[in-house]
Amino acid sequence: MLRKTAVLAIVLGAALCLPAPAKMKVKTQHQAGNDCKQYKTYEWLPTRAARKTGIIENEETSTPVIKEIINRELQAKGLKEVPAGGDLQIATLSTREKSPHTDALIYTWFPDYYYGTYWSSGSPAMVLTSYANVGTFVLNLIDAKTKKSAWVALATDTVDSQKMAREKLEKAAKKMFEDFPPKKP
Repeated sequence: MLRKTAVLAIVLGAALCLPAPAKMKVKTQHQAGNDCKQYKTYEWLPTRAARKTGIIENEETSTPVIKEIINRELQAKGLKEVPAGGDLQIATLSTREKSPHTDALIYTWFPDYYYGTYWSSGSPAMVLTSYANVGTFVLNLIDAKTKKSAWVALATDTVDSQKMAREKLEKAAKKMFEDFPPKKP
């Protein structure tokens, strides 16, 4: 009975020590020497989503959400969407994959009398593992004349549902566009 109680206490203790979910990571980069304030209009290229079956263009569930959120941020910065011939072309890529995490290794320690000394078996008795859905969103603003990236942003976070994906994308877009247009060309 003592053995079961000890193992249960260890399992509960380990569960309380599980790490908190990772915070959203957002990175931006712009073309050195390029003044992003020169851009006034933009047009959309097909949105892309990487799935197990391959790359899907203009996926029906994510495309309207992506366009709505990114349009809002770009228009707040003074840019106007046009059907064709924009100063910028907007390219996006979204991915979501399961990532395993070993949260805890629980070792047993039960002393045994072995060849005249106390010795313990220190092999893992239990491994606590969880899976997190890690989503990545890439936003590329391409100069339509030079066909080179003018500004790129990348956001990574855990995403467990469609509703959560929308909330995280809105948060990511706000963080991304804090640095647009960059203060230094």
